[in-house]
Parts: sequence; structure tokens; C-alpha cells
Amino acid sequence: MEVNEQKPIEEKQQVREKTIPVFTVLKNGAILKNIFVVNSRDFSSPVRNGSALSDDDEMEEILLVGRHPDCDILLTHPSISRYHLQIR
Repeated sequence: MEVNEQKPIEEKQQVREKTIPVFTVLKNGAILKNIFVVNSRDFSSPVRNGSALSDDDEMEEILLVGRHPDCDILLTHPSISRYHLQIR
């Protein structure tokens, strides 16, 4: 007689915790402010051309960060320029 053990549902389903990206503003090594990015896309599972990325793949997308409405990640802080940085 063969016993068929079933694992609990929690072990079968991997629960991925959602994280909120944060930018830390530093001056002379001291933290001035933490800027939480709450209006961005979900970056927890990168996708390229409809398929999930493996560890060996590179992202082709360039993300723009800044105060301008055309940026992918919009930050409203006086120390952030309109087109502050690119993430490749």
C-alpha cells in the first residue's frame, strides 16, 4: 500500500512579499530623508517580451527617475532634478 503524502498548500504556493522602493537622501553621510516610491510600476518580477527574466538575462529597459511627469519613477523632492537618473 502506497501512502501519498500531500504538502500543505502554503509550501506549494510561494508567497512573494511586495516591497516598496525607497531612495535615501544623504548629506555628509547623514540621512536627510527617505523618499518612498509608491506610484511606480511593480518591479518585483521583471518581464521582458512576455517571459520572465532568468538570472543570466539582462533587462533591456531603461527606467527614468525624476520630477518630470514623463519619468517612469516620479519623485517630488527639491533635491531631485526633472530627469535625475537612469536605471539600466
